[in-house]
Amino acid sequence: MRYQVDFLKSAPVLITVVGDPKKTGLDAFLEEGTVGYQYACSAAIQNMLLAAHALGLGSLWFTLYDKKNLRGILEIPEDKNPVGIVCLGKPGAEIPSIGRKELAGKVRFVAIISLFSGIALMLQCACYVNGDQGAKAFHRALC
Repeated sequence: MRYQVDFLKSAPVLITVVGDPKKTGLDAFLEEGTVGYQYACSAAIQNMLLAAHALGLGSLWFTLYDKKNLRGILEIPEDKNPVGIVCLGKPGAEIPSIGRKELAGKVRFVAIISLFSGIALMLQCACYVNGDQGAKAFHRALC
C-alpha cells in the first residue's frame, strides 16, 4: 500500500531531526545502548511544533518515510538515526481551535512529601479517573 505524501512538496520548510544512538546521556553509566536519544529528539520536535504554533505557522511531525531512502537523499551516516521530519509553513486555511479538555477529569493530586529539609516532591497520578479507589487509598496512607 502506498500513501499520498504529495503535500510534502508544498511545505516550504522540512527539518529532519537526526539522533545519535551513542549519545543517550547515559553513556558514562551503561554499556548497552538505550533509546534516550529518541526521547530527546522527540522533545525537541514537540518544542518546534509548539514554537511554530505560537508563530502562527502550520506544522506536522512526519514519521512515515523509508529510512534507507532518507539516509541516501540527506547523506545521513549509518550510525545516526532519523527520528522525524518536521514540516513547517503557512496554513492553507484557518485552523479551528479544538479547545482544551478539563484537567480535573484527567489528573488527580495525590500527595506532597517533604524531603531533604524542605524540598517538596509532588506526586501526581496522571491516570484517567475511572472510579478506581486505589489513588484515594494511596493518598490516605501517605497523609
